[in-house]
Amino acid sequence: MDIQQDLHIHTFRSNCGKPSNTVQAIIETLEKRNILLAGLTDHIDTVEQQPRFQTIAAANRADVSASPSPCRVLVGAEATMLSPQECALSSEMARRLDFVIVSCNHYHLAVVEKPKNPTPANYASHHLAMIRGAAQLGFVTIIAHPFLNDYCDVQLAKQTMKKYKEKELVETLQQLAKARVALEINPYRVVNALGWFKDLVVEGRRHGVKFSLGSDSHMLVRVGCPPEPIEDAKGNYTPQKVCDSIGLSPEDLIWPFLNPAAVA
Repeated sequence: MDIQQDLHIHTFRSNCGKPSNTVQAIIETLEKRNILLAGLTDHIDTVEQQPRFQTIAAANRADVSASPSPCRVLVGAEATMLSPQECALSSEMARRLDFVIVSCNHYHLAVVEKPKNPTPANYASHHLAMIRGAAQLGFVTIIAHPFLNDYCDVQLAKQTMKKYKEKELVETLQQLAKARVALEINPYRVVNALGWFKDLVVEGRRHGVKFSLGSDSHMLVRVGCPPEPIEDAKGNYTPQKVCDSIGLSPEDLIWPFLNPAAVA
């Protein structure tokens, strides 16, 4: 499958974004890689960051307007889910954005609620609760890098993947479909759990869940998921090969859309 969208890109305005990730450079890179739909998603990790993020979003929008492109570039956010009941982004601010992706596993941040007993099973249950909470907000477009709990240690992440309960996972997928919230496929992460995500695509499709493609780029080299082999991936996988291996098709993806909060 040709990769033609990248809805998870950080500019230099995110603290973790490289200085080279200017909006103009990102757009030029997207055009070189024939990407048709892209999204700028700088971080907002706490409620207190909302005034600063408002300035960032306005600057990104001005830069996009100054760089017309055949690639449709949306201005959004990557907002952190702080608990199953609270997001760092307000609904009022969400209405000003083209779209919103929400991270439900930023467990490395001190402000994010963790399960009291940090076992793989409890992390799995807590992460699903975070996703369901995000789906209920009414302004979320995409769940970023779901299910792979690699913000914990590697072994805990692998064990957590085995602990999602089928009934609870299906109920979560049904809620996502009802709320029209998509699940992100990040080839650079999914390559580490191809079988699991292949099953997820089948199950998600069965319940009407859509997917999105996102590189989570903090540097230009990954913008648009270029066709080079993924570092440290066995089998010489490229991003395209990852998508093909899990059975993802263009029909599974979300395409130009309206922010649900903007039309609520």
